[in-house]
Amino acid sequence: MIIMYHYVRLSDSFSAKVNNFYDFDLFKKNIYGLLNNGKVFLDPKSLTTEQWLDVAEDSNSIVLTFDDGYIDHVRLVAPFLKDIGIHGLFFVPAKILVTREILLVNKIHLMLHRFRGREAQLMEHLIQYLIQIERFGTDELNDLKSKYLKDGKYDGAVTNFLKRVFQKKFESSQLSSFCESFLDDEPMKFNLLRDELYMAPDDFSALQKQGHSLGLHGYNHFYLSSLSKARQKMDFEESINVFREFGVSQDLLIAYPYGDYNSDTLDICEEFQIKAGFIDNRLNTESYFPSLTLPRIDCNDFFTNH
Repeated sequence: MIIMYHYVRLSDSFSAKVNNFYDFDLFKKNIYGLLNNGKVFLDPKSLTTEQWLDVAEDSNSIVLTFDDGYIDHVRLVAPFLKDIGIHGLFFVPAKILVTREILLVNKIHLMLHRFRGREAQLMEHLIQYLIQIERFGTDELNDLKSKYLKDGKYDGAVTNFLKRVFQKKFESSQLSSFCESFLDDEPMKFNLLRDELYMAPDDFSALQKQGHSLGLHGYNHFYLSSLSKARQKMDFEESINVFREFGVSQDLLIAYPYGDYNSDTLDICEEFQIKAGFIDNRLNTESYFPSLTLPRIDCNDFFTNH
């Protein structure tokens, strides 16, 4: 099985906090439990394409993956794995290594935490922004509500609506503008938090020196299917260039941000000779490109069912 962790940290380690994380002590309990049950942890570097296909279906073999380039994965997860002789696969959005800008996905999480318990108020602000600034009409707003104002896998309807609209309709700069214009009584100083969130370039290099594997996770962490093929290709090129500049010489692996891809994405993966691509569920695999649509199971689902 390929297990996916997003944000592993100590419950009280981040003063600003975000609304989604996985507690580090629970993570350690997970891993010790798997070891006690005789599971075999595999080193991602050693796997051929055929072995990746086997691992995805083998409940007795485990590969651990960690997304989004968080500093806690360097400070907490990597040392713990080293102590017990396990190598992980860390998927890192390349932009955080270059510009150090807070990514849209994390701006959304930080904002949702700020408005926890007041999601309806935040939705009212969002609707007003869409009407006044983006000039949305009634039909467009009703279309958004029809698509996204419904319960998600882990979120209630309003939170799911907020996440999907911000993710799919906003650029990072737009979200900053929204916060400045419509949340001026509760300013969000995103970039003051970047060093508390993300690994630095030296941390990225240290993971590789410690024997862990590093994988692509987009440059900007966009929904790839929302981009034209040309923009997707540019995103791939920027990511690969950054990884090569940092001396990542291993075969290229990618976890598509949000598990999202389309046929253009798979064509580009073939063009760049991506060895393996990873999604986040078993319902969206592509039989014609099995090695580029390897399913991962979310840690929340895996340890609920085992």
